[in-house]
Amino acid sequence: MTDDDWRYHVYDTVKGSDWLGDQDAIHYMCREAPNAVLEAANPSTSTTESPTVAPAPPTAPATPSTPSTADPSNTTPTSS
Repeated sequence: MTDDDWRYHVYDTVKGSDWLGDQDAIHYMCREAPNAVLEAANPSTSTTESPTVAPAPPTAPATPSTPSTADPSNTTPTSS
């Protein structure tokens, strides 16, 4: 292993989480991080077809919220 090997980072991350972290996820993250950082630093070497960010999918319309009693536009009659 070299002086800065991803396996050292796996051990440090697992140890830092007191062995409670998802070790499979930590292993994957530490193994893939160097390539992800290089790709982010130089998008021209991206493995995707287009270096642009895909637009977010459309969302459903927001549901109306319950009017607040502190809202001055709330004209709902209150019972006395």
